[in-house]
Amino acid sequence: MTKDLFFCYPCQPMQVYSAYLQTANEQFSKQCREDIKGVVFSFGLDYSFKYNMNGGSCSVRFMPYQGGTAVAIHYTVVQLFGAKIGKHSTDMTSYADRLLGVVNQPAQLNLKMFTDYEASLSAQNGQPPAVNPQGSGAPLCPNCGGSLMPGAKFCVSCGKPVPASPAVCPNCGRPFQGNENFCVGCGTKRPG
Repeated sequence: MTKDLFFCYPCQPMQVYSAYLQTANEQFSKQCREDIKGVVFSFGLDYSFKYNMNGGSCSVRFMPYQGGTAVAIHYTVVQLFGAKIGKHSTDMTSYADRLLGVVNQPAQLNLKMFTDYEASLSAQNGQPPAVNPQGSGAPLCPNCGGSLMPGAKFCVSCGKPVPASPAVCPNCGRPFQGNENFCVGCGTKRPG
């Protein structure tokens, strides 16, 4: 059984990632496996009376979102009935909130947004052409998550240079691969 919960923070992704990693290590005594450093880590869920979880795992994913960071907590538990996933996630997020000095906001996101972001990281060797997860196709700064003007060389939010990236579909934000003339995600003609 699986359960996904989503939150947003007005902080930079590495700050939030570090706070959650510290939370897992200190609050839950877990040594986490970092699947993609700065983006995904996971840990096992041992049987616990406090949370009534009988095995499974917890993955925590991060991505730039609206100038801050979106967090996805994905639970895979052996038996969902009676599991206190809400209590576990509240304990985890409130500890991270204290470390960050801000309170998270629940978000209406989906896990596919995060896995698409991770796939873009893999395709770009760790330098994603960050895409606005709300589907506007507007590129986002990989440093601060601020919106970028098409073709921008520098971010107007943080002033950092924008790494050269492949063209991005203006409709869905998916990066064009090679010499594709049409987006494989939505069929939009490649500009230019």
